[in-house]
Amino acid sequence: PISREIWRSELTGKDGTMSNRRHYTLFAAAYVLTIYSTSGWMRHLSTLARQIVGEKLGVLVTLGLILVLAAVLLIFRHVLRRRHILPLLPVLLSYGLVLWWLSIPEERFHLLQYGLLCVLCDKALPDRLQGLPRHGLVILLVTLAGIGDELIQWLRPNRVGDIRDVLTNSIAAVLAQALIAILNGGHRGTGRRNTPDE
Repeated sequence: PISREIWRSELTGKDGTMSNRRHYTLFAAAYVLTIYSTSGWMRHLSTLARQIVGEKLGVLVTLGLILVLAAVLLIFRHVLRRRHILPLLPVLLSYGLVLWWLSIPEERFHLLQYGLLCVLCDKALPDRLQGLPRHGLVILLVTLAGIGDELIQWLRPNRVGDIRDVLTNSIAAVLAQALIAILNGGHRGTGRRNTPDE
């Protein structure tokens, strides 16, 4: 069937080997399974971290997020033009507001955790899916993964699911995908575009 051939071409390169897109699909699935399987003892890690660094945990998590954002912008600095800088400002401002809203370090960590999942999901989608449908699908996938995490926590005796965490995960996806859209716009502005095997 034609649909089967199209699907096969999306998952394999021109030489028939596994494409990078399929690698990212597997990475995303493994990452979600890791989140689910470790949710039972994340509270213990959080308690241990608080015992080690004390009240500085929130500052360290925030600093980690800032360093990640700075590294991303530094890597993509060669494709960013002035017209791409302006859209970055509200995204960076939104990150600042969300960090101010999330007073608990564990909640701030979700911005990193589900931001990375957003990147993996975006890389796993086919190139022919672009624009709002692509961004919306990535955000939906990450949000569903976050809902699954909270449902699992409801089933665990030492954890409690929280709708606030679902909202935080969704916000992390929206902000990360907005950043991806701006950076991809920079690539198009320089004449570069992803190949099917990327």
